[in-house]
Amino acid sequence: MCLAFWLFLAIFGSLPASMAQTTANDGETGENSVLKSNNNSYQTQNKGVSAPNSVPGKPLAPPPTPAKVPLEKIELESNPYDFESLGLKIQLPKGTLVVKDSAGNAISWMVADERDPARWLFRVNAVTSNDPQSDTESQMQNHLQTLKAAGSEFTVLFDRPTKICGLPARFLWLSTPTGDIRAISGWFMLQTGIGNFIVFSILTTEKDFEYAESAIDRAVSTIELRDMGTVQMEREARLQLGALVLKPLTPALLKQKADGKKRLFRSWRETPEGDVELAWVSIEISQAPRGLVDMGANLQNLTESGKESGFLIAIDSRSIGDDGLTLTSSRNRYWVAWDCGSEAWSVRSVPQIPGPKNIFSQTGARLRVSGELPGKDLAVLTSGIGASTEPQTWTIPTTAYLAHPLSFMLAEMLARNPDTPNHFAFWSFDPASEKISQRTCKWNADKSNPGQWILETQTSLDAPATIDVVDAQGHLVLRKDPNGVRMAPTTLLEIERLWKVKGLQP
Repeated sequence: MCLAFWLFLAIFGSLPASMAQTTANDGETGENSVLKSNNNSYQTQNKGVSAPNSVPGKPLAPPPTPAKVPLEKIELESNPYDFESLGLKIQLPKGTLVVKDSAGNAISWMVADERDPARWLFRVNAVTSNDPQSDTESQMQNHLQTLKAAGSEFTVLFDRPTKICGLPARFLWLSTPTGDIRAISGWFMLQTGIGNFIVFSILTTEKDFEYAESAIDRAVSTIELRDMGTVQMEREARLQLGALVLKPLTPALLKQKADGKKRLFRSWRETPEGDVELAWVSIEISQAPRGLVDMGANLQNLTESGKESGFLIAIDSRSIGDDGLTLTSSRNRYWVAWDCGSEAWSVRSVPQIPGPKNIFSQTGARLRVSGELPGKDLAVLTSGIGASTEPQTWTIPTTAYLAHPLSFMLAEMLARNPDTPNHFAFWSFDPASEKISQRTCKWNADKSNPGQWILETQTSLDAPATIDVVDAQGHLVLRKDPNGVRMAPTTLLEIERLWKVKGLQP
């Protein structure tokens, strides 16, 4: 996206000095019950008011007026996005990408227009004021004072109070010089309780300001707030259903799926300019001893514990870099015992370039304590640029836990009948956050394609959903990731044809 994130961070690097970001977590509770929004806007205030210039005696010129163009029709997604940890649902503009970002215990989300170049983006998170008497007006004024004290140049485009769900809210839009252009930055703040706020920190350009302002204004008018106590009860109920869903994953079912057949998939990204090839992926499921997770292991020299038989998923791939030329080869092995009492995996990705390489690797293991007792502790070690060099360990939950290897094939193992719960959750390792998290699923028959079923999976609370579509035989026919990446079955001849067009050897 041309709206560079460094610019976003430069403008939104700090919230008002009197505010501190809160932790949105599983145990958080709130005060607001479900309420439909009532966006009764007040008249615009302070429009065009300029802040004092940081250079004495030098007036700050207002930004040039962009040429008027017809405003594109604003369309919203029909299904609201659920920021569950905030107790907030909102219908986002159509074609919106959402990425969850966690730093320690702090959670925020980056929300952006999917176009390239993007017309707008914003970060959303919950904040708590150090002053319990503060309101949206005082917080915005404090923020302006902070900018002035830092010597920042800006023009207040408008400061508009409003109400959402009957609660006080406010929009503040600023124009800020950044080199030869002016960035338009905005804040939407909704006060949800005493000293508690939900904040959208927004970035757009002069050219796209009118569209961005209209799109976000319309989106926030659809906000629904939920009681966090009710949200927590719903989470617990989903976990109970998840425990029921996982019961049929018996040794007999796993052995049935381990047919030893190799399947080839094509991975690509959909863009307005056409499909962009990303990778080919080979998947083979077989019955094998745990020791073969080590790709250099010799079958004849396995230890006794390494000889334990189970369900092995071998995933090999070759991907194309952003430059369209650099290739990366990956070999991944995931193993789980037939009774799911132990699990292990090994992941290794190596760029096919001369000289030093950024090699990514990860190993995970949950081994039996002694004899036949299921393992209770999961250990994961990740290495690569920016990765932890120390292994992380967790004691797995006693109920509704899915071994990490099975998470890749869940859609192909679920019972395709109306009696299966269609909204459930379980605990599983999440590679993105590198921790055990609560994974939420929706499982429904595909009404437009009889015989097909659709699994929507959020790998952690509030994360965007991945969609798996399986046919009547339970085979994966399409995977749709929230970042626009797609994966579907293909043939070697088709991969060779697509890659040769790019001058690449698969």
